[in-house]
Amino acid sequence: MECNFSTLRDKGLLKGTIKEAKRKRADRAAAQYITNKRAEYRVIELGPDDTREVDLLAYADRPRVQRWASAKAAGKQSYCRLGGPQSREWLGQSSWGIDEIDAGRYSRRCRYRKVDYHPFVRSYGYATETRLVATIWDKRYRYRAPRGWVYGMDTLGIYIRRKNETRATFRYHLTSDDVRGGLAAMRAAGIQHERQRREATRSLRAQKRAIKAREAFRKMLPAVGVWVSFEDSQKVGNCASGTISWGRSHGLDHRKRYPYKVIERLSKTHYSIDKILAAAEDRTIDDLERGYCLIN
Repeated sequence: MECNFSTLRDKGLLKGTIKEAKRKRADRAAAQYITNKRAEYRVIELGPDDTREVDLLAYADRPRVQRWASAKAAGKQSYCRLGGPQSREWLGQSSWGIDEIDAGRYSRRCRYRKVDYHPFVRSYGYATETRLVATIWDKRYRYRAPRGWVYGMDTLGIYIRRKNETRATFRYHLTSDDVRGGLAAMRAAGIQHERQRREATRSLRAQKRAIKAREAFRKMLPAVGVWVSFEDSQKVGNCASGTISWGRSHGLDHRKRYPYKVIERLSKTHYSIDKILAAAEDRTIDDLERGYCLIN
């Protein structure tokens, strides 16, 4: 329910000014928001540098292990499975460890079980729009958002984006390397992500335009006419001698081109005829796009 400060003042229930009361209410709301968000910690995925470092530590700790799996990030409560899927040991203040995952037996007759070893690092944090608090390895990081940028959290982790950018595809989800690199590294990674997204969007639009143009040329094929050649057969993977032998058995010369319908009548004589016809159509469309074909 909306609080009416003027009514409270008239009744003598308001201490101080209305402006001060509104500011205190906003501060309490912000404090409550931060408190709620702190419980919603997000795992921050490991970057290449941290992955490489924990891998080296794990290899040195257990040099005889062969089934190493990918390194992963661990949340605030770091647990390690030891001896089976039901056995979990809390590592307390340890910043890294090795998680043993039971992958089942090698076979029905073999009693030995496969175990995958995942090195992990404690990498987690929480964020509001203006602040980020994260723990990577055993160090705490606190950052205020760069000017023009905001932080956020979703199911994929903690992200950074421009303040006026609302599209979810432009969210850059931070890695542990970005957080340890500081504000400059996070901002640079966000800008690079924006550039990649724009390039991907332009490429996708160009592909759609090319597909539409190609479909328009495909509609012109009946008027232009499609001719099938020996090269079309080789393009789909048929060998030269086999193509020549097949053509000779049906009275065809491999040095000549034949109309589409002539080869289509022989589609049941070999499993690759449909592929050859499709290759001939694609080649004709390519010629049309380059302006090499003339309509009869």
